Amino acid sequence: MEDTLRLINNSSVNPFHIILSGTGSAGVLTAIPSAPDFGQVLIGNSSLLISKIYPLTGLVVVDSARLLVNTHYGIDSTKQVLDTMFVYLKFTPTILGTIRDTLLIFNNSSVNPFTLALSGTGKANTAPNAFNVKPVAGALTNDLTPTLTWEGRGDVDGDAVTYTLEVSKNANMSSPQVTQGGLTDTTFTLGSNLDQVALYYFRVTATDTRGGSTLSNTGFFRTDAQAPVAAIGALTLKVVPIKKYLQVYVATSEKLKT
Repeated sequence: MEDTLRLINNSSVNPFHIILSGTGSAGVLTAIPSAPDFGQVLIGNSSLLISKIYPLTGLVVVDSARLLVNTHYGIDSTKQVLDTMFVYLKFTPTILGTIRDTLLIFNNSSVNPFTLALSGTGKANTAPNAFNVKPVAGALTNDLTPTLTWEGRGDVDGDAVTYTLEVSKNANMSSPQVTQGGLTDTTFTLGSNLDQVALYYFRVTATDTRGGSTLSNTGFFRTDAQAPVAAIGALTLKVVPIKKYLQVYVATSEKLKT
């Protein structure tokens, strides 16, 4: 660009001219982060991220912001502070895998619109961690309302976990005699009497808030309301005196001589 400065004077060269010239350069925008990445987000969840757009050089007026695709991403709000625009972005994946979009920033610089590449990954829900029931297999009890316990291993996604306990006389857990759901603790005392002499199987299902579920192993125990019970270490044993020896019932029904 050029212009002329005219100086009025009383010399022989009046007015005196000075040629002015210069080259204008457009301002340049930059952003933090320069390539917003939301990382892994569970399908159906939302993650928020703030992008700061401001002039790196020169004077740039930022006008507005919008998304190119606007399917899994959204602009929650924008905030203008002097020459800086803060864009509050939201990522809500509905499919698995990496999802991309472009943020368009309209301005008066030579790069209009100014663009930012957005990326994020839709992640599937993970079921609760594997766990086991705790009582020793084949334990004997004379308590017809026993307390059953199991491990609480939680959920890798941090979801709340509830448990469903089943007790059945069948090894395949068909026709359960007890089904108790909505449990938040890892222990439960049966509220109704079991049969006085019987073999029972039990298992627990852990379910997270997104419907993912994990099934425990199947434990079993015996009831005998008339039998005395002795505890030896981690085992609970039924002891029946017969003449000069004791018969000890465990899972293998071995005999111990006195």
